[in-house]
Amino acid sequence: MKPFAKTFFFLVALCTVIFLTAFSIPACSKKQPESKEIKIGVILPLTGDLAEPGTKAFDGIKLAIDNYNETIPDKPIKLIAEDSRANPKDGVNAINKLISVNHVKLIIGDITSGVTLAIAPIAEKNRVVILAPGASNPKVRDAGDYIFRNWASDNFDGDVMAKYLINKLGLKNAAIIYVNNEYGTGLAKAFEKTFEENGGRISLKENYDEGVSDFRTLISKVKSINCDCIYLPGQPKENALLIRQMKELGYNSTVTANLSVETPDFYAIAKELGEGIIFSTPAFDLNSNGLIVKKFVELYESKFKKKPDATAGHGYDAANIMILAIKIADYDTNKVKDQLYKIKNFPGVTGNTTFDDHGDVVKPVMIKKLNKDGTAVIMEIYQP
Repeated sequence: MKPFAKTFFFLVALCTVIFLTAFSIPACSKKQPESKEIKIGVILPLTGDLAEPGTKAFDGIKLAIDNYNETIPDKPIKLIAEDSRANPKDGVNAINKLISVNHVKLIIGDITSGVTLAIAPIAEKNRVVILAPGASNPKVRDAGDYIFRNWASDNFDGDVMAKYLINKLGLKNAAIIYVNNEYGTGLAKAFEKTFEENGGRISLKENYDEGVSDFRTLISKVKSINCDCIYLPGQPKENALLIRQMKELGYNSTVTANLSVETPDFYAIAKELGEGIIFSTPAFDLNSNGLIVKKFVELYESKFKKKPDATAGHGYDAANIMILAIKIADYDTNKVKDQLYKIKNFPGVTGNTTFDDHGDVVKPVMIKKLNKDGTAVIMEIYQP
């Protein structure tokens, strides 16, 4: 082939390559506009024995996020929910999926201490923020730099109940029957410590596994020691069965518990037998005249056709606190953690929230008494 012909064919080939490249490269190399959508993972028990409080917490979260998205539609927040079933193993699977598949940097959850403590190391390793609208076990305080909660610690909750029984009711001899998980253990330990430090005596302390339905042997032990009162830090269904069986066996001393007794799941089983139970709960007053609470209750009832409770309120507050931190961080999810530590006196429906240097909060706790119809009256409010 002559030199001219070689040159001609070379130029044609070069032009062809340039032409094809011009139309093929932009599709893969041209920088795509970054998504303005912020993803927040949610890990909560949406099925199983704790589905009722888990769903209410999720409703509170959704309410806050929906309100935000209506107000600032050009920078939407998307919730990606995973069901923990209140099981640490399911919680671990959930956070791994949220991190590896959905690439989230922010998570709201769990309401249970067991799940929160199980997922905390994974969050720390991946620098993912967790804000738990529950998880009251004292261990959560030291779970990591990326771990926050807006629910009062068991240390304060159990302390409040013990002091109320001794100082207000003059009861000095108690039994404790508690669910053997991170939540029940945390409350039982805090109650026992304060009760004994204030001159009381724990005559019996027994635990049971989650899902147990026959408590007659434990109740018989309690009856045999003739104590002034019994403290039941547990979950709604087990505590309801405990109450029914106590009545059947003729136990008539003062019964105290945690917020588990102020739930539909508890009332469905115990019904009017729960009347008179004294219990502690993080501060949330459904009938408050405060504008923030009244507006929340109005919005919640309108959207979900049911009344909110403490778990719904804490979910709502957690989402709004996360939204505030996102805004202050100028929508950079990598900076949200630092902004959460700066949150001071956030005016929520469950009280003012301030995070300390451990990502923990100190908030008021209420003592309530259960009515025959499952409603409750506030007896005392203990400020931290």
